[in-house]
Amino acid sequence: MKARVVFESKDEADLYMSDGGVATFHHNGEGILTTYYQDRFIPEETQLEEGQTMWDVLGEGKVYHKEWVGQHTITDEMIDDAVNWLCPMIKVGAVTKINV
Repeated sequence: MKARVVFESKDEADLYMSDGGVATFHHNGEGILTTYYQDRFIPEETQLEEGQTMWDVLGEGKVYHKEWVGQHTITDEMIDDAVNWLCPMIKVGAVTKINV
């Protein structure tokens, strides 16, 4: 199982798992908020309707949130937590980080 984090900034990033799992991180004014999407998104297996995005599809399913109050940048602990939530059997720390 592979995981990749794409950073937009120090307080905004998306985490993508090779099995289609997705989590996002952003600052909500009080700290970092992690959003965990229960549904998987695999582009090769998902038929999007015209004008529909991956986020539209994921938003139709259940989402869970974790607030990191007082934390203003995304940390390895937050990434490890999201990886563990999406795929508990993956080795924590085996994540590729990409700055955009």
